[in-house]
Amino acid sequence: MKHYMAVALSAIVWFGVPGAGDVSAQEAHSFEQLEVLVKPGEKIEVLGADGTLSSGKMESLTPTSLRVSINGSIRDYAQKDAIEIKKRKGDSLWNGAAIGAASGAGVGILDWVAEGGCDCTAGDVVAIVGVFSAMGAGVGIAIDALITHRKTIYRSPAPTSLSRLALAPLLSSRSKGVTVKFSF
Repeated sequence: MKHYMAVALSAIVWFGVPGAGDVSAQEAHSFEQLEVLVKPGEKIEVLGADGTLSSGKMESLTPTSLRVSINGSIRDYAQKDAIEIKKRKGDSLWNGAAIGAASGAGVGILDWVAEGGCDCTAGDVVAIVGVFSAMGAGVGIAIDALITHRKTIYRSPAPTSLSRLALAPLLSSRSKGVTVKFSF
């Protein structure tokens, strides 16, 4: 029974401690800015303007074009052809270590209390809690090493209302005017 209590408290601590947020919330809006966020050889996902999602390795990147190797074939994207680009990113190991260490310390303290304490010194109690903390930190790091997610590193700039409106002169021998073209 005492071990179930320790597991329950460990779960409460584990899921109750918030993780560190993603502080590098950088997102490029041009290929020139993107050069800082991705290097040749890294795996990326590209959502094209045609609606296709392609995964592959970035071969090269210039301010005007992106070259991706997709299953052995090369695909070139102009900046207007790529709507969104994502890159796999691993979770920070520090928050896993912190959460695991806190959980381990909680389990160590609960185990010591469940055993009815002991005739040990304060140093012995610190050693018991330290061992449990170290084991918890190791488990936390192992779990965080397995967690990856896709982070958006490029999003094409949203069209402005002016880019959706086109004006052109209309000149002929019989009429003069302006053509107006709206796009959605």
